[in-house]
Amino acid sequence: LYLLENYPQALAAFDKAKALSTEENPAYYYFRAIILDRMQDYKGALPAYQRFLELSQNRSPDEEFKARQRIKVIQKELSKR
Repeated sequence: LYLLENYPQALAAFDKAKALSTEENPAYYYFRAIILDRMQDYKGALPAYQRFLELSQNRSPDEEFKARQRIKVIQKELSKR
């Protein structure tokens, strides 16, 4: 669904998968952030990126770099509003 750019349904699927899990997974927050970001829901994407960084702990350096960069862009965008 994500690859097909069906973001609302992809988000619902990720939320359902999270509800079935007993532990927090950084990938959930990363994909949630990306989806919300693409939907231009910056207020929702920002905490998801931040939570991803908290949970990832240097296990995904490339994605962490991307998340940090998007956080900067999103914060600038939100400060304009």
